[in-house]
Amino acid sequence: AIVEHVCGPLLISKYEVTQGQWRRANGHNPSEFGSDAADPRFDLRHPVETVDVATLERVLARRGLQIPDARDWEVLARAGSEGPTYWAPGDDPADYANVAEDQAWTGTGLHQDGYVGHAPVGKFEPNALGLHDVIGNVSELCLIADGESQLPRGGSMFSTQQYARLGHFEPVGRDYRLFDMGVRPVRSIEP
Repeated sequence: AIVEHVCGPLLISKYEVTQGQWRRANGHNPSEFGSDAADPRFDLRHPVETVDVATLERVLARRGLQIPDARDWEVLARAGSEGPTYWAPGDDPADYANVAEDQAWTGTGLHQDGYVGHAPVGKFEPNALGLHDVIGNVSELCLIADGESQLPRGGSMFSTQQYARLGHFEPVGRDYRLFDMGVRPVRSIEP
């Protein structure tokens, strides 16, 4: 998708960075829930996670990419939605997001998305801009203006309804990394 953002036109990835993409770029896979862990539930199509901001910035910069600004991420993730999610009220969240099994999501009982950890990218319905997994799977790292903090956005596979929302965020330090946080890269383009 191409949109106008705080610094001009912007391209954003349709998917979170995968473990396969990361391995090709770096020769290793840092993911705790990774294909290198000999667990058949995870393969190279799953999102990379457990990477700190400095490493992400360095690796993405070599390819002309960057971590998105938190404000840009929210506009793109919402894709025009004004609610807490990008799907319509009454739709089954299990069609759109890999999140914690939580009775509160449906009000009628547990939904089952079929994944114990994160899912291969693109397995769930996209938002109106065609971006997959903006809620759930892995929370997506974003930067804020102070340059010292990052905001994991969109919740992860372990997030309940309270946290798997477009507007939810909790600032954390730049060296923070966790097994349920990944990134959806962006590229600024010249007009």
